[in-house]
Amino acid sequence: MRRNKMAKTTELDNSAINILDSGTVIRGDLESIGRLRIDGKVIGTINAKEKVILGQSGYIEGEINCKSAEISGKIKGKLVVKELLTMKSSARLDGDVFTQKLAIEPGAVFNAACKMTDDPVSNVKNRENPDGQKQAQKQKQNQSA
Repeated sequence: MRRNKMAKTTELDNSAINILDSGTVIRGDLESIGRLRIDGKVIGTINAKEKVILGQSGYIEGEINCKSAEISGKIKGKLVVKELLTMKSSARLDGDVFTQKLAIEPGAVFNAACKMTDDPVSNVKNRENPDGQKQAQKQKQNQSA
């Protein structure tokens, strides 16, 4: 019985909401298993297992990898969203986007190269490693021949 209680307390809770309030500045890598709301400034890489919400006062410069995203603030960099990227009317995005689905409200500024695919994560990996992609294509050609 005691063992089960310990197991429950060490489990990670991905329903948690992490908040970086306005006035907060983080430089470096940030990881979150739960939802992440940013109203401050992040310069670096964000890896989130769940949703990233960027408030109107929020600013991110760097790379973002997440399940879904709702953007009201400003992003400068690369955004990889496994499912749905929603840009609110106050949002501004400058950079590269890889996502499965995209919704942009009128008024949002979208200055980005965008690749929409069923598997945005593997598409980014192939794009970053074109030699590996070429090798995979050659292997497919050899298998079909």
